[in-house]
Amino acid sequence: MWSFGAILVELYIGQPIFPGESESEQIAYIMEFKGSPPINVLEKSTWRKLFFKDDMSPIPFWNKRGKERRPNTKSLMDLLEGADWAFIKFIDACFHWDPELWM
Repeated sequence: MWSFGAILVELYIGQPIFPGESESEQIAYIMEFKGSPPINVLEKSTWRKLFFKDDMSPIPFWNKRGKERRPNTKSLMDLLEGADWAFIKFIDACFHWDPELWM
């Protein structure tokens, strides 16, 4: 669902929504829009320690140009300005952290 949602957004805006150059940057981009994953999702993650501290907070990330990416600093509504509300809501649903919510 993530990929499907990302492709739809990219078709709408004409550029990648999460253009990270590394796994760390990729997850930082995602967290800008979706915030940190819920604790129950992080507890199941085998790679959690690569991206999150012991207290489950994100490890700060700066890209190669020195820009820090912080959770909850961007919104889909702003990115998809002018889009139909149903489309924005659908895209938001595609980007659920917990895959069990897609079932």
